[in-house]
Amino acid sequence: MEIVNEAVFSGINTNKAYSVEELVKDVFADGVCETITNVQSVGNGNGIGYFSSGTDIIGLEDGIILATGDISNAEGPNSASDVSGNFFDNSGDMDLNLIAIEGVYDAVGITFDFVPLDSFVTFRYVFASEEYCEFVGSEYNDVFGFFVSGPGVSGGFTGDAENVALIPGTTDFVAINSVNRNTNAAFFTGNERQDNADECGVSFIPSQQSNIEYDGFTTVLTATLKVNPCDVYHIRMVIGDVNDNFYDSAVFLEAGSFNLGGRIKVSSVGNPVSGQQLLTEGCDDAYFLFERQQDASTEFPLTVNYYLSNQNTATEGVDFAAIPLTAVIPAGASSISVPVEALNDGLPESGESLAVILDIPCACYADSAVMLIVDPVPVEVDLQDIYVCSGESVQHTPVVSGGNPPYTYLWSTGEGTPGINIAGIGNTHYSVTVFDDCGHFAVDTCLIQITEVPFGMLEGDERVCEGDTAYFQINFSGIPPFDFSYTIDGVEQNPVTDIMSQSFLLPAVEEGTYELIYMSDQVCSGDFLGAATLDIMEIDADITSVDISCSGFSNGSIKVAITGANPPFLLNWSDNLGSLSFIDSLAAGMYWLSVLDTVGCAEQYAIMLSEPAPLSGVTVDCDGLMESELILSANGGTPPYLYSVNGGNFQDASLFETLNVGEHYALAIEDANGCQLEQEFIMPTLYERMFELPETVEVLPNEQHELMLQLNFPESLLASVIWAPSTNLSCTDCLNPIHTALAGGLYFVQVTDVFGCKSFSSIEVTIKEEIDYYIPTIFTPDGDMVNDFFMPYFSEKHVTKVLLFQVFNRWGGMMHEAKNFLPNTEGMGWDGNLDGKPLNSGVFVFLVKVKLRDGNEKTITGDIVLWR
Repeated sequence: MEIVNEAVFSGINTNKAYSVEELVKDVFADGVCETITNVQSVGNGNGIGYFSSGTDIIGLEDGIILATGDISNAEGPNSASDVSGNFFDNSGDMDLNLIAIEGVYDAVGITFDFVPLDSFVTFRYVFASEEYCEFVGSEYNDVFGFFVSGPGVSGGFTGDAENVALIPGTTDFVAINSVNRNTNAAFFTGNERQDNADECGVSFIPSQQSNIEYDGFTTVLTATLKVNPCDVYHIRMVIGDVNDNFYDSAVFLEAGSFNLGGRIKVSSVGNPVSGQQLLTEGCDDAYFLFERQQDASTEFPLTVNYYLSNQNTATEGVDFAAIPLTAVIPAGASSISVPVEALNDGLPESGESLAVILDIPCACYADSAVMLIVDPVPVEVDLQDIYVCSGESVQHTPVVSGGNPPYTYLWSTGEGTPGINIAGIGNTHYSVTVFDDCGHFAVDTCLIQITEVPFGMLEGDERVCEGDTAYFQINFSGIPPFDFSYTIDGVEQNPVTDIMSQSFLLPAVEEGTYELIYMSDQVCSGDFLGAATLDIMEIDADITSVDISCSGFSNGSIKVAITGANPPFLLNWSDNLGSLSFIDSLAAGMYWLSVLDTVGCAEQYAIMLSEPAPLSGVTVDCDGLMESELILSANGGTPPYLYSVNGGNFQDASLFETLNVGEHYALAIEDANGCQLEQEFIMPTLYERMFELPETVEVLPNEQHELMLQLNFPESLLASVIWAPSTNLSCTDCLNPIHTALAGGLYFVQVTDVFGCKSFSSIEVTIKEEIDYYIPTIFTPDGDMVNDFFMPYFSEKHVTKVLLFQVFNRWGGMMHEAKNFLPNTEGMGWDGNLDGKPLNSGVFVFLVKVKLRDGNEKTITGDIVLWR
């Protein structure tokens, strides 16, 4: 059912479009299962319907309205104090008749059967009436009631039903006389008009509640039904007028508040392993968890019944202690846990399953949970035998695994800590018993042995060549492994650890005195003694080298002076360069010197002789020609550079300022080392761009014209010009080709200078559409041989043929026609006659169509005056 909220203003709205079954099942009821049946209406259907937009007025947003008059009367504002809807029904009601003092009229209501899933069913409602406040205290109040019948209910109404429309905290029925401004006022809201308030002697307080017609109503009340889950119950919800058919009353039932019970969820909680919940034999740390549906009310306790699955492989009383088959979730709580105690039967078994299944036979859902009872993992204890230094003590702790942590400990000394402090006073046995959380245990024993203080001795002196390693022997007494620390000339070094033998060779590469500062064995810190000295025999070389001056030369040299503790020294150069301390005439490269002293110490030295990059000539950078300053320089070699032209004196780069642009020179270059280079050189010039060329040019058809390219540098620096395409050009490799305007088009040009710099551009040639011609405006065909014929005249440079020449009178009659003749052909003009007869003076129209040199056609029209 789709509920349409028709609120367009802030007041109660009503709607009679829904059936009573839709109202009960889709609006009023809530719950995970549909357990409502046999829905019927009582009385006139116009008193039953849907209401909405009630939150700000009665505290209920929407739901069912039951009224003793048409439900539309409920809509505000409060326009009268005695609104009445007469259904003309005097038949009364079997339950309301038991409450009312006089006869019941226009009784209206709904009845239905329901099966609850929970022990408590509640719903919320508001009672309202037009009889407030005039009939408060009268015997003739309208009445209503919610009459529930079924197992466990005893109330004195039809079918031993009980009326659950009670004032909170009492057994009194809700009615006008029991809830008003004077009685149970905390549950009442007045909505009297001014005249009603004056009549009743109460204060008039305007409020937004005036957007409902009724003169008073209760606050939101809750009806509570105590029931047995899965039993069938019947409820009658009825309201009626008393003594007459006047003054409407109504009861509002909140949508979704008739809660038949939500889903209950059961799960197992244990030690999660591979997606299963495990419980170890002998433990009680697992449980089944029963939970209410999320967001469900916790106002009342919830009883949950369940049973053990017949597929269980675990046996009650053998594998686990008996568990109750009913759990009660307390009021205010959302869940309850039922612990499971697994019994330790001492038998090796595979996992045994224990499952519980919810026992709610009337529910539309099912749920179950399973846990696996597994054999305990044995507790394993490893208590190692250890040594203790005489007179010292040590903390000893076993290594424990398996079982179910946490563990508890019991030592043979009576202590209960994980580790104990053991004094080194004699060889003794100790034992420890370790219990896991489930009571399983294991025992281990160790032997404590007393050991003497260890000792370390370092001795010996060594002399070695530089780069060699000496070894000092250290001797130990005690129980390995051994650790020690030492210094070199008082500077502490990294400690050495885990030595498993009684002697150790300490590698030494740093000159100085080595001393022990600490040693220990497996158990105790020890005593130490001794020192050793290392002397390094070095060979030193003072090397002076001279690099090569010019690229490719062999004028480098190397000089060495050798010093050391053990002269004389034997020298040996690589590449068979001998054994002298000075070598020269060397090219660039790596040279190796080996030195050997009298005791056999050797040293090797590498000397690199370098040379400058080859001296290279002055090059012209194309981008540099477009800068604000011309910078010319040699490269390579060793800067700075000097320059000479045509055999003149060497100067710095200012020499280039004296050279003429575009001229050729014999240029000599000398670097700081005197290296020289000669080259042919052409003096460049700066420019913003290499040349100028118009973007477009417009010419007459068949006209010859020059494409005007203007260089921005001397022509002597020009290497090549290339024009493309060649169509209609006199040349393609000249600066200014002659173009014949047979057709227009786009022409491209590339200019390259002697330095290899290139520039590209283009020019668009367009042909003017006008042509040169002459057409008279008057002619006189009088036989005087002057202007006797009308003839158009064209430039033969522009026109190749006259395709059509016609003359018409002003009514469109053709006077003359000629076709396909060369321009200016005699005899093709008009003599002013028609069919050989002269025409009178007048104005005539002509048309001429011609073919142009470029193949296009052009049509010309106009007037001609014939004058006689």
